[in-house]
Amino acid sequence: LQIPVTVPVMLVVSPQSTLSANPVSLSFEQLRNGGLPAPRTVTVTHSAGAVNFTATAATASGAPWLTVSPVSGTLPRELTVSVDGRNLPPGVYDGSIQITVAGLPLFLIPVTMTVTEPPTPLI
Repeated sequence: LQIPVTVPVMLVVSPQSTLSANPVSLSFEQLRNGGLPAPRTVTVTHSAGAVNFTATAATASGAPWLTVSPVSGTLPRELTVSVDGRNLPPGVYDGSIQITVAGLPLFLIPVTMTVTEPPTPLI
């Protein structure tokens, strides 16, 4: 004999947690063969509080001009971003800091570096 049973079920749909960065992007300028620009900081937070992350510096050209520190830890966290364009010809270079958190889409912080020729001295 089967007796129908009614079981109350409640479904709660929570919004997906998100990552955010302040500032949302970084821009650097450097003279060719000149001194390095000062490192910049970016604060990365998670909407649901503390969470483990990894950070990777990636460049469109593949050249290793962009670095980030630390490369892992717990959010919220201040990351230090540095560039070194001393061995690059003048131009505009694009990269990103890629933040990975389990269960979330890859989060990107765009980074642009402009390398310019030093001014020609007037004689």
